[in-house]
Amino acid sequence: MANVNAPFGARLIDSEGKEIRVKRYVKKTGSAIYAGDFVKIAATGDVEVASATGQLLGVALEYKAATSVDEIAVIDDPEAIFEIQASANLVAADVFANAQLVVTTGDTVKLTSKHVLDSANIADTATHQLKILGLSAIASNAYGSYAKVKVKINNHAFRAGVTGA
Repeated sequence: MANVNAPFGARLIDSEGKEIRVKRYVKKTGSAIYAGDFVKIAATGDVEVASATGQLLGVALEYKAATSVDEIAVIDDPEAIFEIQASANLVAADVFANAQLVVTTGDTVKLTSKHVLDSANIADTATHQLKILGLSAIASNAYGSYAKVKVKINNHAFRAGVTGA
C-alpha cells in the first residue's frame, strides 16, 4: 500500500529517555505559527516560522495567529526526535543524511503545520536542518513517496550541525 500524502508538520516521538525540554518564547507579529511548525530565532530575538534553509530552534506546540504578540511553547531540546513526512521519494540510503525543510502555510482549519522534509534536498551538508534517522514505526509506512521518517534537528540554535552519512 502506498504512503498517503497528508503533511502534519513535526511531532515529538522520542526524548531519548529524559524529560523533554519545552520553553516559552516571545512571538511577535508577522506570520502565523502552527502547532508542529519548525521555528527559528529572528534577528530581533523573538521566534518566527523557520525558513527552508538555516538554523532551527525547535518545534512549536501551539498555534499563534500572525497578528498575535504572545509567548509560544517550543520544544527546543536538540536531542528531541520528531516524526515528519517526506515531500516525495525517500530511500533507505537517505538514512543518516541531512535534509532541508519545505515550509508551507499550515492548515487553517485544524491550526496544524504542513511542513515536510524536502526529499529533493538531501545531502551530507552540515548546515542542512534535519538529520534523517530512519522510517517511523507506523503500520504500512514504507520507503518511497511521502514516507514518515524520524528526524533530529541537525542545524540547531544550541548546537552546530554535523555532516551526514
